[in-house]
Amino acid sequence: MLNRKWMLGMFALVTTTTFGSVAIAEPFSVVPNTSRVSFTSDAPFETIVGTTSNVNGTLDFNLKDLNAKSTATVMVDIASVKTGVDLRDEHMRSDQWLDTAKFPEAKFELTKVEFPAKAALEHNKKVSGKVFGKLTIKGTTKDVEAKATLGLFPENAKLAGFGLKGDVVRVKAELTITLRDFGVAVPEGIAGLKVAETVDIAMDLTAIRK
Repeated sequence: MLNRKWMLGMFALVTTTTFGSVAIAEPFSVVPNTSRVSFTSDAPFETIVGTTSNVNGTLDFNLKDLNAKSTATVMVDIASVKTGVDLRDEHMRSDQWLDTAKFPEAKFELTKVEFPAKAALEHNKKVSGKVFGKLTIKGTTKDVEAKATLGLFPENAKLAGFGLKGDVVRVKAELTITLRDFGVAVPEGIAGLKVAETVDIAMDLTAIRK
C-alpha cells in the first residue's frame, strides 16, 4: 500500500513537472484597418511614403517563452497602398513596377525568432528582438531579417471601445529590402533619382487572441 502511494505521488510529480511546464503557442488574428504596413523610399530627389491598413494574418506565439517555436503569416494588399499622389500610385501598380493586377498581395512567413534568453511576454510590457522569415513580393520570395518589438495588452474597456474584445498583441517590425531582389528595376535617368534602390518597410500589427 505504501509503495502504491509512493508511486502515485511520483507519477503526479513527474506529470506536473513534464506537462505543466510545457507552454503552448497561442493564436492571435491580425486585425485589418487597425494594423498598418508602410514603405519609405528615400531617393536623392524625393522621399516617397506608401501606407496601407489592408493587412491580415495569424500569429502564434508562446507567450511564456518567446524563443520557442512560433509561426506567423502576414498578408498585405499592396494594390491598396497609397502614397498621396494618385498618378504615382497608378504607376506603382503597373506591370513595370509591382504588377498588382497579377500579384496583388505581399506575404511574410515567419521562420525563426531571436529574443533575449527566457524572454516572456507579460501584460503591459514590451520585448525586443529579431524575427526572420520569407518575404514574397511580385512572385519572388527572399529570406529577410527584421528588428521587432512585441507588446501584450490585457482585455479592457478601452480596447473594447475600439472593437478589440480580448487580449491584444502589438507587433512592430522594421526591415530593409532591395527592389531588384524582387524583380523591380529602378529606371535610369531622372526617374531613378526619385526612387531609391532600397526601401524601408515598417509593420505595425495589432492582433487579438482567438
